[in-house]
Amino acid sequence: MIFSQPRQFWTWFERYSEVLRHLPDMDKKEREFWIREIATHLRAYTKKLSVEMIMPPQGAILLVFTAYGKQRYFAMADNFVAKAPRLKGWEVCALQPPGMLDSLLVTQYGHFGVDLSTLRFKPLERGLGEDKFTLYIVADINGHPTEAIEMAVEAAVYNTVGERVVGEQMNFIVVDCLSHYAPREKKKFIDLAELPVHIAALVGPRLSIDHEGNLKAS
Repeated sequence: MIFSQPRQFWTWFERYSEVLRHLPDMDKKEREFWIREIATHLRAYTKKLSVEMIMPPQGAILLVFTAYGKQRYFAMADNFVAKAPRLKGWEVCALQPPGMLDSLLVTQYGHFGVDLSTLRFKPLERGLGEDKFTLYIVADINGHPTEAIEMAVEAAVYNTVGERVVGEQMNFIVVDCLSHYAPREKKKFIDLAELPVHIAALVGPRLSIDHEGNLKAS
C-alpha cells in the first residue's frame, strides 16, 4: 500500500472516522489496533510525519501530525492537514500546539526523575550571525541529566511554546543541573512559563506566540 497524495489518506480516514471517534471507549486491544492502522496508513504516504492523539473523555479528539521539531518537514505537515476534510468529533492540526500535554504532562513524564513544575531557563541570546538560539534549561536534579530526564524536559518545552517555535527558533535544548550554580546566578534564571514572552522579545518587537504555536504580530 502506497499513497502518493494526502487525499488518499484522508479518504481512508473519513471512511472510518465514525468508528475511530469511539477510540476512548474501546478496550485496549481494539484501540491499539486502530491506532496502528492510522499510523500505517500515514506511513503509506510518508515516513517523515507521525501522528499523535489526545483523547479526552468528552469532546473532540485532537489529531496532531508532527515532524518532531524537524523544520524541513513543517511545510509538508501544513499541506497534509490543509487537505483534511471537516470531520465531526475531530480536531486536526499540523505540529504539536502549545498546551497539548497540559493535563497529561505529569502523568506521562512525572516519574522520570525531574519536577517539571520547577524548570527554569537561562536568559536567551543568539550567537553572532545565528538565526537560532540554544535553550538552556536548569533543572533541580541529582547529577547529570539522564536520557529520560532530557525527554521529559523537552516535552515540557514543546508543551510551553509548541513544536513550530522549537523547530524554527531553537538549535538545541540543553539540560543542566541547578546545583552547579552559585546563588547569585540562580537569581537570573526564569520560570519556564515565561518562555513564550522571552522568545517573542528575542525574535522581534510586538510579537507573541498564539495558541497554535505561531509567532504573530500583537
